[in-house]
Amino acid sequence: MKTRIIMLSILIIWAATTSAQKPLSSENELRATNAYNSIAEASADKSNVLVLDLSGQGLTALPADIAQYKNLQMLFLQNNELTSLPEGLMSLTNLQFLYADNNKITSIPANIKNLKNLKKLSLANNEINTLPDGIAELTQLECLHIAYNKIQSLPSGIGNLTKLNSIDISNNQIKILPKEIGKCTNLRIIMMGSNNITAIPAEIANLKQTEIMILDNSNIGEMPKAITELTKIKYLSMSNCGIKTIPNEISKLALLTKINLDHNQIADITPLSNNVNLKYLSVAYNNIQSFSNNITNLKQLENLNISYNKELKVLDVVFDNLNSLKYISIKGTTMQLMPPGFGTKGGIEY
Repeated sequence: MKTRIIMLSILIIWAATTSAQKPLSSENELRATNAYNSIAEASADKSNVLVLDLSGQGLTALPADIAQYKNLQMLFLQNNELTSLPEGLMSLTNLQFLYADNNKITSIPANIKNLKNLKKLSLANNEINTLPDGIAELTQLECLHIAYNKIQSLPSGIGNLTKLNSIDISNNQIKILPKEIGKCTNLRIIMMGSNNITAIPAEIANLKQTEIMILDNSNIGEMPKAITELTKIKYLSMSNCGIKTIPNEISKLALLTKINLDHNQIADITPLSNNVNLKYLSVAYNNIQSFSNNITNLKQLENLNISYNKELKVLDVVFDNLNSLKYISIKGTTMQLMPPGFGTKGGIEY
């Protein structure tokens, strides 16, 4: 009898706990929810606060009782004067979306690992110099945006973030990408320009879902062949990377529609002539002296920027064949002989 009473008590407690736990809302549902816009307003109704928007309020700290907002799922803290994220915030296990861009935050608490339901973490334009290992335990994370900080490395545990589909680590001080990033196989958007990156790990070739990669202003000195394995890529930007040659394997990128290779040392763009879906091609500030007529394979090309290739004197291209071309920039070249059909293109910038 006593055993039955104990079991019944346990079941009642479990049922009460389960019924009290509301399912988490989707991002669209939360954005459609009326947000609380002040501490005063929210503090009077803590248990019902799902969305709290404290952006642009000149805050230097969050309220000490932030841990009491147990049902909080979306928090906006952008454009304040915060220097840290309080430990109390790390106990809000229902939190899914945290935006704290444009503050003065210097570090991320190690206990961020407690935010097991976090899907988006945006901390761009702060003063963060390290990522805690606890980041690797945010296994529901889909977006990690930490651009414009002072971060010098990514933890190897980043490979645990297998649901990650967008990462922005641009404008930091990162020199080496951990090979474990190759385990983040759902990544579609990779932005890592303006770092000190000197090499791309071969494991990057595993990121088969990648559609956008931005690697401008890096020190890699070449276009890694691993990138040519990313066959779903549509936009590739590698300006100012010290690239001298384009690998022939780039033809594998059949879906590529936009490529930016400005400010390199490229002399020949013939390998791109088989990327027939290209619509935007920018190779300004390179060492191109002439063009192969193979470029006329690019029937979808709409925008061509070949400006400031100072040795470019002749374009051996029949532009009549580039029927989609709308804009050409040849500023800063010394072209003397215009090819057939060139003058029929509307947007020519000399």
